[in-house]
Amino acid sequence: MKEIFIIGGSSSAIFFATLFTYYKLDYKVTIIEKNKVLGRKLLATGNGRCNLLNKKINEFSFNNEETKSLITNEDIDFELDFFINKLGIELTNINELVYPYSFSAKSFTNFLLNYVSNNKNIRFLPETTFLDYKKNNNNQYEIITSKGNYFSDYIIFACGGKSYPSLGSDGSIFNILKKHNYKITPIFPGLSPIKLKESTKEIENERIKCEVSLFNNKDELIYKENGEIIFKKDGVSGICIMNISSLIVRKNLTNPYVKINFLNNISLNEFINIFNIYLKNNKNTNSNNNFLLSFYSERLASYLYKNINKSFNNNININNIDKIYNLLTNYKFNYLSNYDFLSSQVSVGGVSYYNLNINDLSSKIDKNIYFIGEILDSDGMCGGYNLMISFFSALKVVKSLSK
Repeated sequence: MKEIFIIGGSSSAIFFATLFTYYKLDYKVTIIEKNKVLGRKLLATGNGRCNLLNKKINEFSFNNEETKSLITNEDIDFELDFFINKLGIELTNINELVYPYSFSAKSFTNFLLNYVSNNKNIRFLPETTFLDYKKNNNNQYEIITSKGNYFSDYIIFACGGKSYPSLGSDGSIFNILKKHNYKITPIFPGLSPIKLKESTKEIENERIKCEVSLFNNKDELIYKENGEIIFKKDGVSGICIMNISSLIVRKNLTNPYVKINFLNNISLNEFINIFNIYLKNNKNTNSNNNFLLSFYSERLASYLYKNINKSFNNNININNIDKIYNLLTNYKFNYLSNYDFLSSQVSVGGVSYYNLNINDLSSKIDKNIYFIGEILDSDGMCGGYNLMISFFSALKVVKSLSK
């Protein structure tokens, strides 16, 4: 029986082992993992709720055409059928986002690991660091690890990228692969908070639901999304911000900026009407600086007033209310950088598809070597897209091996 070694115990490795077990493939599989357990990142996905997939796919969902080609509507139907009807995992759908019915990444992961544990042809080598590989005279690969050397007919790299290094993905694999002549697309932290050139320390931890738009340095709109944002001492976070962070590094934007609509769903007429009511009820005040307390917390109102007043010489009145509205609905922040890999959910970049046969993700450089999951130059936006990449890349390799 031929041997397969999987390097890394990532979500894609777990999906591979699950699909491998279901299809009863006739190989022996060994999973090498530097941690004590498999799937630490899978346990954290979706804030612990495990957003498995997203039925909505658009131009922004994935980073390149190669990634898009991995996933079709038929594939989505297959994944739903596989988990529900083949494995018996009940799922639930919220606005086209699919979760386990338990909303528990831990329960979902344990279910898969228990399922795989019944397969006697799969073994797990924990706390084992992969160091390198080389081909021997018998057309096998010698797998060099911190706990000795092993021999295998196939290698599947499933060791993630550089994001969440605390969970094991430190990016060291890319230096090894470069030695073997693999082209690596430059790697950046994706789905991360962003740092801003403007100070936001005064409003750290403030949250607000708004519309956020990304512009390039030619003032062209790149992307916009509604959602809750959270200010940090040097920047801003939130799902829509994390999506923007990936787009900035994917597109290699120079000096981009974001505009925040702090008056989302409030029209100019509504804004003016509220201001007039405020004036009517506050005739004896010498300042209109409390007006924004109608909309925001005290700290955020103060922050916005201070910066708005710079444009109006501390004179907020009915004559310039339309301009104030325009500022609040197009509040500009200049991008400085993404947060680092410690704060990113995925890596943008990785093993280039230039090295691979797209039909089965096999290497063009080395026979019987495959790549799945986040190690690939494949990434998605928030909302289940990255787990979809893990699942469908694993499925491609399983189908190839089954032939």
